[in-house]
Amino acid sequence: MKKKIILITTLAIVTGILIAVFMLYWNNFRGLIPLIKRSSVDISEAIPGSNKNIGELEGENTSGDNMGEEVIDVDDKNPGGFDTKDIDSREDGNILKLEDDFIITIFATDVPAVRVLAEGPEGNIWVSQTGIGKITRITVLEGIPIDQVIIFEGLKNPHGIAFDPEDPSMLYIAEEDRISSVRLDAEGFPEGDLQKIIGLPQGGICKALHIEPYSK
Repeated sequence: MKKKIILITTLAIVTGILIAVFMLYWNNFRGLIPLIKRSSVDISEAIPGSNKNIGELEGENTSGDNMGEEVIDVDDKNPGGFDTKDIDSREDGNILKLEDDFIITIFATDVPAVRVLAEGPEGNIWVSQTGIGKITRITVLEGIPIDQVIIFEGLKNPHGIAFDPEDPSMLYIAEEDRISSVRLDAEGFPEGDLQKIIGLPQGGICKALHIEPYSK
């Protein structure tokens, strides 16, 4: 009887520990999996037809090597967008899942190491490329990217980027060890070099940045 009580107690303790460990992982660390097991497939390759124009997509998979593959309909309101719920990356079995009513499209390619996006006052998209120390501006015309220019390079792990809501021509950039600012001219180019505002303590590479309106 005593051995049975000890066994039941031990099983209960072990079960409780396992449940606690699982809950700790689920609530705090499950997002680490994509960092540990990175996909071997570029997302632009994982989305069916993403490297083709709409004319090439129409009537696809009716003959030849592509016969039998799933036909993806192009949404008239979102040309090039796909609302498939599960997109198989094919090579490593990873699945890209979309919620109902969500559409995914490829906005721009050949922009490596992207971490943070910010929309500038002129409607262009500014990109921090932490791993390669660059800040790139993607010129956007009527919602379509038409050009991209490296604005700053040689930075120390730039991550956070933000525009001042009260002074939209002022751009702020957070590097690993400092926050700097620069004013943009009417064409969206820096008027000078980055000016250091404040140094940041050591520890952690990615420094986030957010600016609230003064009125708040």
